[in-house]
Amino acid sequence: MKYYFVIALLAPFSLFSFDLSCLSFNLSSLCQGHRIGVGPEAFYTTRRITEGSKQGGWLYGGRGQYIRQVPWGIMWGAEGYYACGEIKGRGTSGNRRVSWKSDAEVEGYVGFTFYQPICSYGISFSPFAGYGNFWGRNSIKEPVHCKTRTRFHYYLGGAELNLAVYDYLDVAVRFKSKFVEEAERFLIKESDVRRKRIGDRVNYEVEVPFIYSRCFCQRQFSLEFVPFYRFRDYGPWENSPHDFKEEQYRTWGTRLMINYHF
Repeated sequence: MKYYFVIALLAPFSLFSFDLSCLSFNLSSLCQGHRIGVGPEAFYTTRRITEGSKQGGWLYGGRGQYIRQVPWGIMWGAEGYYACGEIKGRGTSGNRRVSWKSDAEVEGYVGFTFYQPICSYGISFSPFAGYGNFWGRNSIKEPVHCKTRTRFHYYLGGAELNLAVYDYLDVAVRFKSKFVEEAERFLIKESDVRRKRIGDRVNYEVEVPFIYSRCFCQRQFSLEFVPFYRFRDYGPWENSPHDFKEEQYRTWGTRLMINYHF
């Protein structure tokens, strides 16, 4: 079994030649090494409970990021977002459910970028690992008035595959697995506060960035359009305000980032 693990670990490296001359060539979106960006983010999230209850709605907010990335070099970055909105649905008995949902997350990571030129363009592969924190709030308005708060930290591992398809256009696929530890949930109903540990969970994200880069006034900027999907598993909880075996959030959304390269 250990031989299969070694092969799987070394396979990505075999796709890239260790030619130091490629250090002089940069992908269009990475040529300045550092970039910092901000932009709006919107997503549709669904809250599903195994017993049949379901809610859904749009959350709107913003994101900020800083990334340092060059071909054949160490990469690092930090990013975070905040979004909120109303989600609606029906319970197992058909009663109406309305709540105000908010999410906030901050994470940092470090990795390495491998690069292989292909004709006039190139492809890069960047594995990375990091650490992050998440805070979530769900203020239930109907049928009962109560609040649930969720917080946890996690270790993340992932990779990005970036392809320069044109002089000013890159397309990438980015995957993150988030290994949740010490997750806690709080149910707040009037003066009663209940605390429960969720336990270890694995969440994940998939993103498909489209990055268009141009120079303006001798400065480089890029516009980054990113569709994404997220999955979060919160596990079971009793009396929240009803018993359920599993609570999961599935999210589809997009963001538009304006980056400055330096």
